[in-house]
Amino acid sequence: MLEAAFPGYESPVMAFEMGKYVADFARTGHKFFNGKVLPVAVTTP
Repeated sequence: MLEAAFPGYESPVMAFEMGKYVADFARTGHKFFNGKVLPVAVTTP
């Protein structure tokens, strides 16, 4: 999907690395980010 949207763009993060981060955040993020709005990205590729 990324390749179709942005041909030739190389992501600095592999999909499995982002998956591990999201899973860890889902399990433990509530301890640190209760009630806050977190930006996912500040720019587009």
